[in-house]
Amino acid sequence: MDHERCDACGFDGARYDDAALLSAIRALGSRWRDLIGSAGEELRVRPGEGVWSALEYAAHSRDITALHAAGVEMAWTGDEPVFPAFADDAVDAAAAGYAELEPGEVLDALDEAANRLAGAAEVAGPDAWTRGLTIGDTRNDVRRMLEHSLHDSVHHLDDVERGWPSCAASRGKDYHRDTSVRYAALNSTRGARCTSEWLCSSRGLRRVPTRRSTATTSRWPT
Repeated sequence: MDHERCDACGFDGARYDDAALLSAIRALGSRWRDLIGSAGEELRVRPGEGVWSALEYAAHSRDITALHAAGVEMAWTGDEPVFPAFADDAVDAAAAGYAELEPGEVLDALDEAANRLAGAAEVAGPDAWTRGLTIGDTRNDVRRMLEHSLHDSVHHLDDVERGWPSCAASRGKDYHRDTSVRYAALNSTRGARCTSEWLCSSRGLRRVPTRRSTATTSRWPT
């Protein structure tokens, strides 16, 4: 099985058995809420030029989780679905209003999407996780979609944790002022170290430009 792996954040889908994978997906909502749920306007502060704010990352994770939930549900229906490749301008349009969203609504929707995704996979059962769908010219099975959805969200939780000190610094708190520079540098190189274009394709989301991985096996967005 070709598992999702990322050298940048240390994610390895092979470490999760079926039950642990679903449990980790269900926990995404609470993990995001624990990290940013009680924050104020610093949620909207970008820690560096071209780097998303915590709220933008959370909204992106909400949408990616919901997209994967829909994809997993469609994988069970008759012949496996086939869709055209995602266009970068469509992803840009979805991201344009992230900074203006209400954080509580974003977190509620992310939690709902995570439970929907895990619930759909659990009802079908692991024996059905070999089914999938095709995006562009690449087929994705359900197990890989589950791994990627989890990876995408925990990767961005790490992004937010790394950028958080500089968000607070911009409001005058006593943190290291070079955090945003290190944070931006991390994101600018991260794509080349991930073995999935799902992550690298976020180049269209107004982030620090990333290099595409040569080990890409999917065109599902992140």
